Amino acid sequence: MASERGLGSVFTLYLPLVSGGPLPHPDLRDTPVTAPPDHPTAAPTPLPHPTPSYGFAGEKVLIVDDDVRAAFALTTDFERHGLEVLWSERVPQAIATVTADPEVSLVLLRLPTQGMTAASAAASVIAQLAGPTSRPVIALARKATPLGREKALTAGASDYTTTSHDGEQLLPLIHHWLDGNGKAR
Repeated sequence: MASERGLGSVFTLYLPLVSGGPLPHPDLRDTPVTAPPDHPTAAPTPLPHPTPSYGFAGEKVLIVDDDVRAAFALTTDFERHGLEVLWSERVPQAIATVTADPEVSLVLLRLPTQGMTAASAAASVIAQLAGPTSRPVIALARKATPLGREKALTAGASDYTTTSHDGEQLLPLIHHWLDGNGKAR
């Protein structure tokens, strides 16, 4: 905004390049927008880097996590990228979900989670979640360690990483397992 006493004020309004909103009034559609004479125009603000597109098209991902806040945060990010997200708070509920819905493409399993206490139980649970189609099961840990990774992979997990409330960090890994580089597609 620039303002001079006695001359008035000049406001600069930046509009997004893409809008999902209503069209302008029909009488204003062809009105040219110009800067006032002898007014230096501001350089346009650079747009942020575009979010990578992973090309998801409704693939179902099951999140098994007893922390509803973490599940909600991940769901929001994943749905924005075209994934359909299911959530189970407990392991028995997750097993029932994948049994009833064979369209689940991938499971994110936070370790440790309620209903699973030992490594042998983890192997049994992961085998049941993977099912006969060998759907990828990605084990998530609050603090990833080399020993934890070894235990999770030995138990049958497809991959292992840290739990993140930021789904943007998990999307490349999900893309790997759903895009032909892994086992799901």
